[in-house]
Amino acid sequence: MKHNIEAEYPEEYKKIKSLGYETVEKRKILPNLDTGIHFHPFTTCMIILKGSIVLKEDSKKVILYQWREIKRMMKKRI
Repeated sequence: MKHNIEAEYPEEYKKIKSLGYETVEKRKILPNLDTGIHFHPFTTCMIILKGSIVLKEDSKKVILYQWREIKRMMKKRI
């Protein structure tokens, strides 16, 4: 079943397209999935709709949160 991403996530879709991306996909990533170290031969953009994603390289760790969570965290700082 193909998702109508533009209708389902209009704000996010518009933002990604305004950045110049041609393809917008919705992907469900399984919890605790380890994709290993990998690279893309193109630029990518990700908007996290639910949960968070952990990026690790050696001892460095970066946690990417869903967009709504980031907005909530920023409001707490003000």
